[in-house]
Amino acid sequence: MPNYKITITPLQYYFFGGEKHDEEYKTNYFVESLDYPQQTTILGMLRYFLLWENNLLGGKALSRENQSKAKALIGSESFEYGEQLEFGKIKTLSPLFFTKEEKDYHFAPRDIHFTLDKNFQLYHKEIPYNAKDHYNKIGSHIISADGETISLHSIIRNVEQVGNEKAEKGGTKENAFYKQTMKSLLPGWSFAVYADMDLDIGSEDYTVQLGGEKCMFRMQFKKIENIPTVKYYEKHQRTQKSIVCISDCFVDATKIKELDFAVTDYVSFRNFRSKITTQNYYAFKKEQNINNGMVRSRRYQLLKRGSVLYFSDESDRDDFAKIIEADSAKNIGFNHILKN
Repeated sequence: MPNYKITITPLQYYFFGGEKHDEEYKTNYFVESLDYPQQTTILGMLRYFLLWENNLLGGKALSRENQSKAKALIGSESFEYGEQLEFGKIKTLSPLFFTKEEKDYHFAPRDIHFTLDKNFQLYHKEIPYNAKDHYNKIGSHIISADGETISLHSIIRNVEQVGNEKAEKGGTKENAFYKQTMKSLLPGWSFAVYADMDLDIGSEDYTVQLGGEKCMFRMQFKKIENIPTVKYYEKHQRTQKSIVCISDCFVDATKIKELDFAVTDYVSFRNFRSKITTQNYYAFKKEQNINNGMVRSRRYQLLKRGSVLYFSDESDRDDFAKIIEADSAKNIGFNHILKN
């Protein structure tokens, strides 16, 4: 079965995720893009691309024969947490990472620039950690196999956009002002994932839309023999047993509170869902009828990539790791970890 490295390069600014509507479906007019796409965004892009490549777009308007073909190609519906779903020819996705000039960078532990003593006290240059003084040193970093560490925010820029929404002719729209913070990647950088897909895809470049605002990306498929294994970071060796999240993870928050020590952050997650028989993929209404339009999943708080969980006992660490990795969401790039 072919393995691929899929490289996704923004052709301009981009906008991923963020809650544009509250629980009452009122629009939030001050929104900021996430720094990178979530796993379900990548999965959705691939599923749409495969339908487009095989002339199977059309949803409910497709013939029964073509609906059957679409289901075999990409599965019957979008990801829903807690469900054992299959996505046709897409067997697995890796966690998202960054790449530049064929050099790959995965998410580093959040406390990579610190040392940790036997009493779980963090130190930065022999000075005990103080959130007020050192908050900017614990953050999102990426790291290569040879140990090069780069701050994520040094390669991602904010792009501010403000405006007023137009009302229908002759009308006045309340709360029309909006402000969006888009993002852009420095030249030469790309997002990437590894994928195991039962398909033969050419190496040509494809142009795709991804995320909000109809932003354009260049997508490239490169066949590879084996999907590389991410190894534990030598620059982050600890005497304590630990788990590092190299993807966002669905984890019971109450279990985190029971740990000896952890350096964590969380990210809000919610995805749009549809079926191959959904009537209108552009409709998003309060009724939340998946047969008529897109629907929203529940909102979850995920343990963010780079979070580190520490354990006094190796068996406790292994038991915790088994719980994380047993989650069915691992197949599309969630709940991937490294153990020390």
